Amino acid sequence: MREQWQALTHKSFDHGRRPFNDKLAYLGKRILDLQTSLALLQQPISPDDTSSQHMYVFAHPSLTGLNNITPHAKSMALDKKRLAQLAGTYGLDKVTRWKPRKTENLESSGQDVVLAQTIYAIVGAVALQRGGDVAAQVARERVLAPLGLK
Repeated sequence: MREQWQALTHKSFDHGRRPFNDKLAYLGKRILDLQTSLALLQQPISPDDTSSQHMYVFAHPSLTGLNNITPHAKSMALDKKRLAQLAGTYGLDKVTRWKPRKTENLESSGQDVVLAQTIYAIVGAVALQRGGDVAAQVARERVLAPLGLK
């Protein structure tokens, strides 16, 4: 039960006196990064991708999606604004415990970052409670699939 509240608690809540979600978010981000890479690997290659037209010494069918895994593609897939919108659809914006700098302007107080971190922390908490396989499944089905990565 402790991890559940901890996953929903940002460091700003109660000035960090209560357990907060930084370490859970770190673990969850690693899991989501891996699952994002695996999902990008399975995506079809765009026809205008000229980098795949180079002659390779070794070509294997399982390597065809390798060009999809770029830092830009991963950062776009896990963009904090997209994750914050997803968190809003799950209602996490109503239950996440944090103290905004400006209560009249949550966006400038960093609400997107807080909600993205909450998504990561929930995946991390699932990994601690249920194991890596369940956390990977949650990452694929509840985070990546709604964001358009299958």
